[in-house]
Amino acid sequence: MEVDHILSLRSFGIRRTIIECPALFNHQWGRSLRTYLIVAIGGAIGTVFRAFLSSTLPSLTGTALPWPTIIINVVGSFVIGYVAMLTAADSRFAASPELRAFILVGVCGGFTTFSSFSQQTVDLIRDGRPLSALLNIGLSVAICLLSTTAGYTAATTIRGSRLAALDRPDTTLLALHDPDKAPATLELARHVMERRGGPIKVLAIDGPVLNDVEPYDLMFSPRRRVALLATRSAWHGPMAQTLNDWIGSVRREGHPAIWLDVRGDGIAAVREHARISGLAIFEHADLQHSAAQDRLRVALHHAGRPILLLPAQIGKTLGEHTAIAVRTNADLANLLNASASLRPQGAPVFALHIGQHSFEIDDANITPIVQPADPRHSHLVSQLLAMASARNADLLALIAPREREHFDDLLQHALPGADLPILIVPPTAMVNA
Repeated sequence: MEVDHILSLRSFGIRRTIIECPALFNHQWGRSLRTYLIVAIGGAIGTVFRAFLSSTLPSLTGTALPWPTIIINVVGSFVIGYVAMLTAADSRFAASPELRAFILVGVCGGFTTFSSFSQQTVDLIRDGRPLSALLNIGLSVAICLLSTTAGYTAATTIRGSRLAALDRPDTTLLALHDPDKAPATLELARHVMERRGGPIKVLAIDGPVLNDVEPYDLMFSPRRRVALLATRSAWHGPMAQTLNDWIGSVRREGHPAIWLDVRGDGIAAVREHARISGLAIFEHADLQHSAAQDRLRVALHHAGRPILLLPAQIGKTLGEHTAIAVRTNADLANLLNASASLRPQGAPVFALHIGQHSFEIDDANITPIVQPADPRHSHLVSQLLAMASARNADLLALIAPREREHFDDLLQHALPGADLPILIVPPTAMVNA
């Protein structure tokens, strides 16, 4: 008889302490009941620890305020923030959904107590101490929120992505999530890799397939669990087959390549991998989802890497005719440098002038466009795309707006409808609008 392991609780000294009953645990509802028992064990541990602290802390903290409850909730808030981030699916410390349920729902749920906080606040009011009641509310809410934030921050600094060490500074990073568009996207990525050199890493991001559900949440709904896992299986099968075939072919050509299965929205994985990659490539079609917009933001502004955004319909050429949107000679130099690895040597470049300021172009391969784009126009990028398309450009290079508000507008309105690849280079500094 084969019985599934009861989460990964071996490190806690708990091994198969639950009665092995095939009729129960081989059924989907039995799996759910097993998870409830796992959470119950965690809840018992957290409750006993809370009872211990509640009985021992008053002698140290006094009774002016319910300090034991405040301290317990603050510690629990830090732990839940720390563990949630540290054990996320794309972390190198990734934990199973059962283990996360054991700690986050069981131990932390049993340890922290909102009901005691509420009851003690009412008691302070009934005792004629309204100011103490307000102070208890303010301290509990504010410090607990700060404590959870501190837990997230502390975990983020050490967690690292599972395979971030495989990245190299000359790596090309490609983020995919649409199996139907993957073959065309991968072929264009092959051309990029051949021109840039260096390895390529592909992140196969399943979001938004499962990104709206916490892993331990679905453990308590067997029917939903089965439906969601079936959805992911339908996504993963075609994607894995496509990527395995493609990775094998580029390796046979002598190019280092690897792909990683990333669960959830992939934002943390993109940030960590892009930080030590030279270029990040994304699909246009992603931009209908807020998580996809966030992936672009973290690659561009947090990791500080240029991003190549591909159109929904991918052409067969890239960089044969490049349009560069420039305001100054410094912009021109930066964009020529950033796009150099994407353009064949000697390929023509069109300089699309933004604004009325004139500048000199000494390169014979660069053709200045006299008609300037109006930087005050709300659809500046749409203007640039139209000007680039009119000259049969197969790549538009531009520098991202420095104002976050303008960049967000670009993500939501101009970029999703673009019909050619866009290379976006990070600005030297980002300004909060």
